[in-house]
Amino acid sequence: MARSRIITGLDVGVGSVKALIVRQSAQEEGLEFLGLGECQTEGMNKKGIHDVNRLARSIRLALDQAEKSCSEKVDQVYLNIGESRFVSLPSHGLVSVSRADGRISQEDVNRVIEATQSINLPPNNEFWGVLVRDFIVDGQGGIERPLEMTGTRLEAEALVLSVFSPHLKKLKEAVAEAGCQIEDIIATPLACARSALTDQQKERGSVLIDIGHSLTKVAVYQEGKPAHLAIFSLGSSHVTDDIAVGAEIEISEAERLKKEIGSCLESKISGRTEESRQARKLAKVIRPRMEEILEVAYQAVTTVCQRQDLPAGVVLTGGGAKIKGATDCARKVFKLIAKRGVPRGVAGLETEDPAWVTAAGLVLLAADEEAGTLGMKRGSWFRRLMRHFIP
Repeated sequence: MARSRIITGLDVGVGSVKALIVRQSAQEEGLEFLGLGECQTEGMNKKGIHDVNRLARSIRLALDQAEKSCSEKVDQVYLNIGESRFVSLPSHGLVSVSRADGRISQEDVNRVIEATQSINLPPNNEFWGVLVRDFIVDGQGGIERPLEMTGTRLEAEALVLSVFSPHLKKLKEAVAEAGCQIEDIIATPLACARSALTDQQKERGSVLIDIGHSLTKVAVYQEGKPAHLAIFSLGSSHVTDDIAVGAEIEISEAERLKKEIGSCLESKISGRTEESRQARKLAKVIRPRMEEILEVAYQAVTTVCQRQDLPAGVVLTGGGAKIKGATDCARKVFKLIAKRGVPRGVAGLETEDPAWVTAAGLVLLAADEEAGTLGMKRGSWFRRLMRHFIP
């Protein structure tokens, strides 16, 4: 008899490690929130992991906190990966249909997907997976299910993803040292999008921008599928640094001011109190950096589409999305509607903190495969995603 299952999402970020524990019922749809934990990340910065032991301790602390909050023991986790050398590259594959009668087989589909992987990767990066966006049969595109169709030539348009091998190796070592097995590793932009974007937003065309501590993640969706993924080295810690330098104060004090009175919109700060005057000064520092982050994201988006291709607009997540006026900056840069995204899809998870979107997305992607198949052997996350994006 099928039983309920405990799923843990482990979001290892530069600023903090977050652990989210949920229960997936065998009888009911959806996920039930059980517990969460968070601690400051040590042993990792925007350049990567520099101390595996310290990172392992951070992971263990976050997991211990989550376990104590719900009296559950965690031994397996769904882990995110997202650092600045993560790359998504558009690719094209082409093969001849093998059967004499021209009927397309599963072998042909597998071969054309393999053909998309014939692409040069950056040094020290390893192949991480393929997301197929479209199949083409004898020049006719927009085909979702080429199996059993007839033709002589089968093509595929895809995104090839790669990760920095040394970072992946150290990340696995840190989780193992923390006493956990990795159930699967999922690209951070995809996890964010799973939690924060609706199916309608993905179908109509939208962009998710997750502004983390030192890294910003971008996911562009069109026609329900990812069109581009990107990660770059700018984040909310750069805002903090700018405040510290401009006001000549300690980093800790700059972080406090950013969270308490930080804003991108000087014109909307009224009053003549000392706090109001200080907030207006901060806004003059914060706005240029936030606009820079969003402009870099815009440049990443325009490599694959134009703003008119994104009628569902921009969704901001991550800790940087909590800065007042962040969505106004996004509207200015993209000239599109912009909203703040929150974790969705986990019953009982009451937080609307956009910094928890990645962790929520990890458990949701894990549950997507498990729904109705508890107890069955799981494949890799890319096989699951390919079932989503390769009908």
